[in-house]
Amino acid sequence: MSTRLQPHTDDATRRRSPWRRTLVDVERGMTQGFRGGSSLFAHCFATGVVVVAGFVIGLEVLEWVAIVLALTFVLTAEMFNQVLNVIWENIGHHFPQAARTSQRVGTAAVFIAITGAVLTVGLIFGQHLSHVTPV
Repeated sequence: MSTRLQPHTDDATRRRSPWRRTLVDVERGMTQGFRGGSSLFAHCFATGVVVVAGFVIGLEVLEWVAIVLALTFVLTAEMFNQVLNVIWENIGHHFPQAARTSQRVGTAAVFIAITGAVLTVGLIFGQHLSHVTPV
């Protein structure tokens, strides 16, 4: 029997353990999410800015928890919105125009998540910056 590497096939995918298939799906989903639209990249860039600023001003553990939850919620909402957009683009023409409401609601959900995250980050950072004494 040969020990040559087999090309990636569906049979090779089926032989992976369930947890490895899940990790592969996560990686592919994240890759497609970043390639699917620039908004996810913009959210991740903003997340990086918030994380760096949080380290600079010295956030406490519970403040980090609130910020991580808010930012995770935004990224999750954006990913679900991308799912709705892909569904609409691929099969939306088979549905009445009224079905486009789901796409609009998804966009509104992302806006609400962003608003909540901005308020959370603003309140936490504002509290820290208000306690800074001028030099």
